[in-house]
Amino acid sequence: MNMDSPSSPQFQDEGNAGNRSTPTLPRSCSLSSSSPSTSPRTSTIYHIYFNSISHVNFTITKSPEKRHPVYHVQNSYFTPGTPDITLHAGPDQSGPILGRCKFVLFSTCTKIGLGISEEDMIWEDLTRVSKDHSRYRYEIDMGMDIGDGDKAGPTSLSAARAHARRRAFLWKRTHSVGVEDSRPSKFSPSNYKLVDEETGEVVAAFANNGFKSWKKKGKLEILKNDWLFGDAGKGFELMVLMGALAVMERERRRGMQWRYDQL
Repeated sequence: MNMDSPSSPQFQDEGNAGNRSTPTLPRSCSLSSSSPSTSPRTSTIYHIYFNSISHVNFTITKSPEKRHPVYHVQNSYFTPGTPDITLHAGPDQSGPILGRCKFVLFSTCTKIGLGISEEDMIWEDLTRVSKDHSRYRYEIDMGMDIGDGDKAGPTSLSAARAHARRRAFLWKRTHSVGVEDSRPSKFSPSNYKLVDEETGEVVAAFANNGFKSWKKKGKLEILKNDWLFGDAGKGFELMVLMGALAVMERERRRGMQWRYDQL
């Protein structure tokens, strides 16, 4: 059996927990005391796998259907004019483009774009705000309805953005907030939580897989905070995913100590 196939064991190494409603949030992703703890919460969990032995590109699945890839992530290192990260709908790079990421060399800024075409792409700046690479900030349009590859979005993303609400978020390195009921390793520098800048509420968490499996990079859990944001929209979820991929890839390239040593 091809080890890169979505039906292979690498896509079945954990329980089918995701997109489920629970009486309270998981302990590891609990919100602050300001949240109404009695309200039911749901979350979406993405599983990020290396799709080959080279550990360059990624395949992303979504609980509970972990055997079926929903996104493909194409990484580019040396091709001029090509985005560093491209997010495709579906199992490979033949699927529609949903997002792009461009690392700006010798800068604290990363450009993240949503959309299929350059002409109608929405760009946001993900900015490193700490010298030790432990915090990154960006703003996201809330309530923006866009396509995700399964269904068509509006003709123009600019039109979708016209009625969106903007909020600022911070990706912060964490040793206490994990995915589901797990707790991240205290020794790993590659676990992050996403918090709302205004309220401090945890809205997402990325857990690096570490040495658990060489086939899997990690998991991303996005909490559905409808009580805080209302309907955040598909654009919010994609921007959270792209932000996590950007922080994760910057971390990886920085560790390789080559031309990205200034990221």
